[in-house]
Amino acid sequence: MRGAAFSYTAYGYTHFQRRVEMDYALETDKKVSPTRLLFFSDLHYPNGMDGASLTQLVDSMARTDPDIVLIGGDLFDEQTSKADMEQGVASLRPLREHARVFYIYGNHDLQPKRRVKTYTQADFERALRQAGIEILNDESAVCGSITIVGRQDAALKTRLEAADLLDSLDPARFTVLVDHQPVDTKALLDSGKVDLMLSGHTHNGQLYPFGYLLDVYWNCDLRYGINDEGRMTAITSSGVNAWGFPARTMGTSEYVVVDIKPQSPSPAPENSTDRQS
Repeated sequence: MRGAAFSYTAYGYTHFQRRVEMDYALETDKKVSPTRLLFFSDLHYPNGMDGASLTQLVDSMARTDPDIVLIGGDLFDEQTSKADMEQGVASLRPLREHARVFYIYGNHDLQPKRRVKTYTQADFERALRQAGIEILNDESAVCGSITIVGRQDAALKTRLEAADLLDSLDPARFTVLVDHQPVDTKALLDSGKVDLMLSGHTHNGQLYPFGYLLDVYWNCDLRYGINDEGRMTAITSSGVNAWGFPARTMGTSEYVVVDIKPQSPSPAPENSTDRQS
């Protein structure tokens, strides 16, 4: 029994440290320039990481050569000190060298479960802006041929309803919506204005067999992976790190790359020639 527990723990620690790139490709009939998105969420720094390992991760993500970087929340959590928060945000600065970087809040970033917080929202947002990272909190931004929308986290009761958030958007533009938690997908689909939804939060369960319990008991629309729902595609990432303690026995630690390109034109029908004998 001890041997099995040791093996489970050792596997969980080594497996969560192996961070991989997950690639998706989407075609659209909307007018877009080929665009590469880099999306990651749930860093929960410094859980199981130090400055060197974070720098290595950022270097790996930067090498994907994205046009737009989207950070889907939970960079930090209740265990993060102010010094770690500032150092962690500063480590993301290389992502800003060749792309616009947008941040969307998660449910842990402002340490809601701590009575005495280690940093304030003003501290956090100041660090993000100093690193050149733009904050989208129930807001949208035009980035080339794509519109980016960032939703306030679902844990906060003050966030806008989907219809109000999307009301002024042009449905002819390709729109990417980032919501830390994969919820309210039906409202987004019904709006007809969202082409791609990106989320994290679930960690794909993180520890076996809890991921399967999420499917039954948790309020999330997509635990992991990709789902095409008519004109909207939803992608939920398992996150780039672990929460609570440094272990993962379900899913992978990953960052996501999405290539968006215009739909290939249908081949022209071949000319036929009638022959008479």
